[in-house]
Amino acid sequence: MNTAPPQWPLKLLRSVLKDELVEEIEGDLLEFYQEWVRTHGKKRANRLYLIHALKFFRPFALKQIFSFKTQPLMFSNHIKVAIRSFARYKTTFVSNLIGLSFAFIGILFLYLWVRQELSTDQFHIQSENLYQLMEYAPEGDTEWAGKFTSGLLAEAIAEEMPEIDYAVPLRTVNETKVVSTNNRAFEARVVYAGRDFFKAFSFDLQEGEVEGVLENQYTMAISEELAGRLFQRKENVVGELLTFEYDTMYAVSGVFKKGSEKSSLQFDLVLPFERYKSIRPSVLDWNYNTTNTFAVLKEDVDAVAFQDKIADFLVEKRDGSPNKLFIQRFEDTYLRDAYKNGQPSGGKIAYIRLLILIGVLVLTIACINFVNLFTAQASRRFKEIGVRKAMGAQPQSLILQYLSEAFLMVFFSFFVALLFLVTLRSSIETLMGMEFTLKLDLSFWILIASIIVTTTVLAGTYPALYLSSLRPVNVLKGKVSASLGQLWVRKGLIITQFLVATTLILGSLIIKRQIDYLQSKDLGYEKAQLISLEMKGKISENLDVALSEISSIPGIASASSIGQNLVNGTNTIEVDDWEGKQTEQKLIAEMRPVHHGMIEMLKLEMIEGRSFSKDFSTEGDKIIINNAAAKAMGLNDPIGKKILIQNHDLEIVGVTKDFHYASLHERIGPLFFILRPSWTHKLIVEVAQGQNQEAIEALEAFHTDFNPGFPFAFEFVDEAYNRQYRSEQQIQHLTSSFTILAVVLASIGLIGLASFVVEKRKKELSIRKILGATLTENLISIGSSTVSLVIYASLLALPIGYFAAREWLQNFAYSTSLPWWLFGMVTFSIFVLSCSIVGLNIIKVSRDNPIAGLKAD
Repeated sequence: MNTAPPQWPLKLLRSVLKDELVEEIEGDLLEFYQEWVRTHGKKRANRLYLIHALKFFRPFALKQIFSFKTQPLMFSNHIKVAIRSFARYKTTFVSNLIGLSFAFIGILFLYLWVRQELSTDQFHIQSENLYQLMEYAPEGDTEWAGKFTSGLLAEAIAEEMPEIDYAVPLRTVNETKVVSTNNRAFEARVVYAGRDFFKAFSFDLQEGEVEGVLENQYTMAISEELAGRLFQRKENVVGELLTFEYDTMYAVSGVFKKGSEKSSLQFDLVLPFERYKSIRPSVLDWNYNTTNTFAVLKEDVDAVAFQDKIADFLVEKRDGSPNKLFIQRFEDTYLRDAYKNGQPSGGKIAYIRLLILIGVLVLTIACINFVNLFTAQASRRFKEIGVRKAMGAQPQSLILQYLSEAFLMVFFSFFVALLFLVTLRSSIETLMGMEFTLKLDLSFWILIASIIVTTTVLAGTYPALYLSSLRPVNVLKGKVSASLGQLWVRKGLIITQFLVATTLILGSLIIKRQIDYLQSKDLGYEKAQLISLEMKGKISENLDVALSEISSIPGIASASSIGQNLVNGTNTIEVDDWEGKQTEQKLIAEMRPVHHGMIEMLKLEMIEGRSFSKDFSTEGDKIIINNAAAKAMGLNDPIGKKILIQNHDLEIVGVTKDFHYASLHERIGPLFFILRPSWTHKLIVEVAQGQNQEAIEALEAFHTDFNPGFPFAFEFVDEAYNRQYRSEQQIQHLTSSFTILAVVLASIGLIGLASFVVEKRKKELSIRKILGATLTENLISIGSSTVSLVIYASLLALPIGYFAAREWLQNFAYSTSLPWWLFGMVTFSIFVLSCSIVGLNIIKVSRDNPIAGLKAD
């Protein structure tokens, strides 16, 4: 039985322990090891041996590798030697510089993006106690969770819950409004907010009183930027009068500063929520969810206990509704915006974690490249090392020398990356469709210092220890050869590189495939050639006349109106009753008020019944439902059945085929259409195929003439649909960029390894060539061992990529497939890439004169 202990722990101890302690510690460890083998067996003895060896890594026992007694002249000498080494081995220097620089560029951009995302909504003074109240259905086929609640919730919960300091209702308007004074008019983003809005949120009032800024229905608070545009000044504007939508006069009661911090709430003016209640009475219905509700809890309130207390708050308000309330800290809602059973279950934070992991992996690949290239080229420096050690150079001096080289390389690479970041930031933002805020503050410099030090240690430690451990006699005699352990380390690093690179390629392709699927999937309605316009001014007052004139414009196929955005609009209601309803049944549905022709314009397929028609005079008490609603209500023959909504009896006259009115993250839920032209807010116009430019110009001319003073603004519905997947598109851009970076870095590493292998076997190649071996035989004989490493890495990456992709796709209710050929294509591509890199190196050497190869060391 072999009772010898593993050798590498002893080698490690010899390299780091004080010389006077090594012999004694080795003897004790060997003695203990023999006893452990006898009593515990060899396998456990090896573990105990390693554990006890590591225990000697204590300050008193370690060599002074980084001695503070080193003279400044010696340190400067290390720097000079490092620079000379870079100048002498230019190929290695340039390869390392390119690899590390690209990695650092990716890391820096990733840091800026992650920092910007993580800082969203973090600036509010009340953030520790500021919560958003949300609602979820705990069970059934219509399980859902959402940020919208009844407009009555804030006032009711503030009155009934002593744990709350104040509650704030907030209604965002998904369209800009026109505000004007004298001869100036500008569009502004509007929110309606409760009177305590500026107490809860840190949008600092520069003018006006927090207590009374939103007390009066006919007052408004505006941003400094809007004040500057309207009044040509930002001070002394409280009391000035503004006209809202050329209709209602308001007095400025406050001026607020939005600040430079990133906020998920974007607006230019704030109107009192009391005003919204007066113009939209439907907000006073407990079954009508259109409002965000926020609450500031008192300092000593336990948030978990408070959530348990309010969970059933809606039972009495909605006549036994099973829906429950839950809370989430407002600063977390931006990143953790996916929910299950009243608890955050993912969202943007998952993407951030994924990208941080990818960034770390790419930096790891860059460090592996450095190690491979440094050690692969070390054979050129063996004589230098031997001479220096023969002349008395201590191992710690050599270690410091090579760590200095690693530090300089990392420093130069980071300088190049930082220069690239500053000069080309705007171009990359445009290319990737993202914005970055570059703040050269203390945290940024701490990050840079941390990355430089960490990368230096990761990339430089192994080469430094390896080169300093070489014995001078063997080096000078040319008897240095890589040990089996060193060969396995190098091979393991290459496998790790391509394992990461292949996994990233698979991930990038699958993300792109899913994005393409989202953008091309048949939604069940026709979104092409549709444009959406906001209804303002005279169009709202004379809707039928406006629609008639728009429909007569050449190039316009049809026109109608709808209550909410076609894409991801929200208007949630709870259905009171319906024919055949079971006692325990509850139903939450989306409601869409429409005008005549809307269903026909969308080309929705009718499964049963009919659409709304001008041939009938009593269409106001009719309703059209989708198939999902019929199933949720258990209606096998829905036509003619009655539904009670907000105390109105509505008769079902039609059932549409299910279509995707929300994001493909969500399954299709119940949806109702009612004929309520006065409740519609969006004009939808169908442009004839091939006449976009002419029709839009004519539509603009009509709008300017019919609705003077209101700016003409529109968007294509299909573009708005694609925008809802902005997070996924950003992830695709970032992942694709890091994937390309990883492949480039892995290729650089493979080039280094291939050059090393070919150089070491140059004499063998020459002999084989003299003996008549063909180029193909040389390629197979020499290159197969290296290429096989890449194939192993690709095969290992396939199951990792498959399970990771399957897990990510579960975030979507509807997702693309994972075809086998995609995985095969990636593996084949990696195989071709590796064969090309290794083959080119072998071909280059094979063309050399074999006599020169025979003279190689």
